[in-house]
Amino acid sequence: MGDLKRDLIVGSATLVVITVVGAASFFAFREDEKRHQRLTTEVPANIIDVYDKRGTNPQTGATGGIVNVVVKYQYAIDGKEYSRNVSVSAEIGKSYNVGQPAKVCYNPRNQEEAELFPSNYKCGK
Repeated sequence: MGDLKRDLIVGSATLVVITVVGAASFFAFREDEKRHQRLTTEVPANIIDVYDKRGTNPQTGATGGIVNVVVKYQYAIDGKEYSRNVSVSAEIGKSYNVGQPAKVCYNPRNQEEAELFPSNYKCGK
């Protein structure tokens, strides 16, 4: 009887953790979606540098592989120059190469709220 009770408690705790993580992921996704909808204005971006960051992958535990990619880029809004870095997954990092066209989508009400996208991305989505 003790093993059954322990199994029920462990199973219930696991279900609660899965539910909480799922809900947190959903709300984070929705917030990200809302933020992207505010980024309605675009300007061209220049990709200055792209480099791999290697180390231990937190998801797989594998060492020495590409953990993420850092993209350094520049753009201008209303004559003000910006230079920023963004860290993206290795898969997304494949979308960026030095000299390749890209764009920055930004919030016209808050120009500091800006994000780098591939040139074919439609701002405000």
